[in-house]
This record gives sequence, C-alpha cells and structure tokens, in this order.
Amino acid sequence: MPPVLSLSNLKVNFSTDSGPVWAVENLSYSLNANQTLAIVGESGSGKSVHALSILRLLPPPPHCKVEGEILFHDKNLLNLPPKEMRKVRGNKIAMIFQEPMTSLNPVLTIGEQIAEPLMIHKGKSRAEALKEAARLLERVGISDAKSRLNNYPHQFSGGMRQRTMIAMALSCNPEILIADEPTTALDVTIQAQILELIKELQKEFHMAVILITHNIGIVADMADQMIVMYSGRAVETASMTSLFNQPSHPYTQGLLNAIPSLDSKKERLESIPGRPPDLKNRPRGCPFSPRCPEVQARCRENDPPFFDIGDGHKANCWLMETKMVSPP
Repeated sequence: MPPVLSLSNLKVNFSTDSGPVWAVENLSYSLNANQTLAIVGESGSGKSVHALSILRLLPPPPHCKVEGEILFHDKNLLNLPPKEMRKVRGNKIAMIFQEPMTSLNPVLTIGEQIAEPLMIHKGKSRAEALKEAARLLERVGISDAKSRLNNYPHQFSGGMRQRTMIAMALSCNPEILIADEPTTALDVTIQAQILELIKELQKEFHMAVILITHNIGIVADMADQMIVMYSGRAVETASMTSLFNQPSHPYTQGLLNAIPSLDSKKERLESIPGRPPDLKNRPRGCPFSPRCPEVQARCRENDPPFFDIGDGHKANCWLMETKMVSPP
C-alpha cells in the first residue's frame, strides 16, 4: 500500500525584522495507514511548525514561506486551492492542538464546537450533529455526556478539555490524526489515560497517527517509527525498537539518558548541557556541535549527511561514518 502521507524536503521559512528564520529544513518521511509516527525533540526544534504546515495553518507569504512537497495520497497539499484544502483540514486530516484551553472557543458550548465539523463536512443537521457529539464525548470517557454538551470550556478540567479536543478531531473519522503535545500540563495519571485513549481510538478508527512530543519516554510503547528533530532538522530516524536499542546520535542518547528510571542508581538525572541554537544564527557545521560530548573538529566545520546504519535506521552524525551499511 502506498503511504497516506509523504513529506519531501519540507522547508519552512519565517520572515522577521532581523532576517529569515528557517524553522524546518529538508524534512522528509512517509506515513502508512494505521502507523504511529513519533516526532520528538526540545521546544523550538520545528515539530509543531511542521505539523501546522501540513494543514496549511501557517501565515501566508511573505510572512511565511513553505517549500517542498506534502503528498496526501496523490495530492500535494501545498498546491491545493483554499476551497479544496478546507475539505481536507479537520475532515481527512485532523489535529489535537497543544493547549486545549486556547484552542477551544471560550464563548461557544462544548456541544457546538464538536458539532460544527460534522455539519460542515458531513452535512448533518444541528440535531444530528449534537447527538453525534454526545456519543463522541461518551466515547472519549466523559460521563453524563448529553448534559455536558451545554458546558463551556472553562467548566471542564484540563483532562476533560483534552478529551474534548480528541472528540472534535475524531468527529469526521479522519485518515490521519496529528496529536501535538497531547499530554502537556496534565498530571502523570491523566497523561497515561490520554495516550491509552489515543491508542484505543486509533485501532477503532483505523487512523494513522503523528504524535509530537518533547518527552521521548511516553511514546516508547506507542509508536512504530520515530524521528528525532533538533534545530529544525531530523537528526535520527528509526523504528521505535531500533532507536531505543541502538540510539546513535548523541542528541538522541542525551534525551534517553534524561528519562527518569526506577532502576537507575544515579543520584541526579543527566541533562544535555547548553541550549538549542538561535535559528537566526546557527553555528557552522553540525548544529548540535556546541552541546555534543563527542564533538570532533570537522563537526564544527562540516554539516554531516545522513548515514544509513541498517534496517532504515539513519543518523545525521559523523560518528556514524564507520557504522554505515551503505553510503549516504
């Protein structure tokens, strides 16, 4: 089966008073039906910007310029007329945004907000859409769903608002669900419930899922493939099993070492020293070189290519030159 979504050399450039900022550079991947792809990295690595570019929710030119190719089946979403894009956005490709309190409209009831995409994309009457909205709220675990339709977002807890966002995203039975930091600001038990709910609904609705997170630990038992992003670029791509068993890029190793473990005998968690580079003034060579514990002289001068380590596992690091199974 061909992939449902394929990105090729995606680039996102923002115009600022101090010059252009490349928020995403040369990002490529394919997403298959029913597959879960995790995209991880620190804040500012380009994860959310890349997701917004898929749905064409970024500012129009000249404020923002998106290059490359985003194929949904055989359609390049970057070339679709606005009217055709509206048929895809929220219908075929849906998104759970990072902060539900700012994503939900505070002056509309929960029921109206879930019913709206059903009326727009599915042609349902208001009564039919509200009935379906109640069923969706119940499906995502909100009790007394019918009466809750008349509540406003501020009357819901953080976990309930996130469940509402999931219900809205699933209302039109999308082929692809993009979950952008779906567990942000939730306590640990609610985080686990939300992730388990997404897993269950993926099986039920037969969706492909793009899961965006800065916490590499929460996706360990959920994703099939993983992309690690740093400074707007993919630095390592692999299957989940391969990446956890053989993390190859020093940045990926740093993220994994920062995960708390009950078995660890260390008194303090490890951290990655320094901070991500300014996207307006990236260092020469590898952007991770100022923070890398294994930096070499050439890392500061030459940006490494992607080295193929085997079985689709690739890393953007000069250390992989001796481990590659095929030339980059």
